[in-house]
Amino acid sequence: MFKLIALGLLLLPAGTPKKSEIPRFLKVDDGFYRGGQPTRAGFEFLKNHGFKTVINLRQENDEAAIVQELGMNYVHLPMSVKPWSKIPDRAIEKYFEVLNNPDNYPIFIHCRRGADRTGAMVGFYRVAAQGWSGKKAYSEARDVGMRWWYPGLKDQIKDFAKSDEASLFKPNAALPKPALAQ
Repeated sequence: MFKLIALGLLLLPAGTPKKSEIPRFLKVDDGFYRGGQPTRAGFEFLKNHGFKTVINLRQENDEAAIVQELGMNYVHLPMSVKPWSKIPDRAIEKYFEVLNNPDNYPIFIHCRRGADRTGAMVGFYRVAAQGWSGKKAYSEARDVGMRWWYPGLKDQIKDFAKSDEASLFKPNAALPKPALAQ
């Protein structure tokens, strides 16, 4: 686990936010980043670095005004995760609708910790967009912080790789990237 996190830190572009502003801020793909709940300074970092869309997976909707005030698109996909629960199919479909629109990039996705719900959603992306196996996507989610007591998410990531849902992502060749120093 330490090796993967250390590698992720090395791959982060210069000018990344402070951990206190956006915990677990990591690059998923060009124009697509993940993390935990940003502070106001974290949202300002995203705006100042050209992010266009914030996807919030938390039940709470308290950040909508801040995100919109800063001129970014706000997408709220509220989901509660209990140990045996799974992410609703409609939330997954809406997630891929957002990802399939190049006008939404660069995108930042988060939940409270940036590990469980975010880990599952990034896992679906890894399978659909990057051809990862469900096992590999789940392994990364665990390495970044997904907790073991969510077997529902574990099974859902692995099942997603075997389902037709993996075809929900439509690749775009030229997606806008955030203005992070390289």
